[in-house]
Amino acid sequence: MKTARVTPEMEDSFVELFNRERVWLLLDGVDEMSVETGNPLTAIASQLTTGWISNTRVVLTCRLNVWDAGKNALERFDTYRTLEFSYGDRNKPDSDQVNQFLINWFVTSNPHLGKALRAALDQPGKERIKDLVKNPLRLSLMSYSWQLRQGKLPKTKAALYQRFVEAFYEWKQEHFPSDSTTRKQLNQALGRLAKVAISQS
Repeated sequence: MKTARVTPEMEDSFVELFNRERVWLLLDGVDEMSVETGNPLTAIASQLTTGWISNTRVVLTCRLNVWDAGKNALERFDTYRTLEFSYGDRNKPDSDQVNQFLINWFVTSNPHLGKALRAALDQPGKERIKDLVKNPLRLSLMSYSWQLRQGKLPKTKAALYQRFVEAFYEWKQEHFPSDSTTRKQLNQALGRLAKVAISQS
């Protein structure tokens, strides 16, 4: 509203938008929400079912482990999941979603890189890596890392994830500058956090 103070008239007008179902709320990353006790979905559910906000359409994103953990307080929500890409039939290019993604990714930078990455994924012994990068986020990270350093694919899942971490740091360097010391400290802290999360299920 570009104003320092919200007047009662503005508040009333805003509530009226809710009442006429003209507002959609986007709640992104609910699994990262901090709540006093229990599941963040339960906290959200209690807030969305009372008063003028109950007439609101809500688009909510969260990780699957939070959505499926025990009783879901938002069970009336329509659920959509990120699906994996398919490899399809090499003789039917339109059925190969991974290939189409690679074409689109590398179309402006270097189409030959996309073809080289696809050829590397099709090599014998790369079936596990090929299966892992059917996930759209992993395929994005793989494509970006391939732009940085072509050549061979990693041999193990651990090496693949290490490559993703390095690619992610490079990708976000402009927004979150970091040097090798900062990255090492961050990786160690994230490792400790992951151990705690795993031990607490």
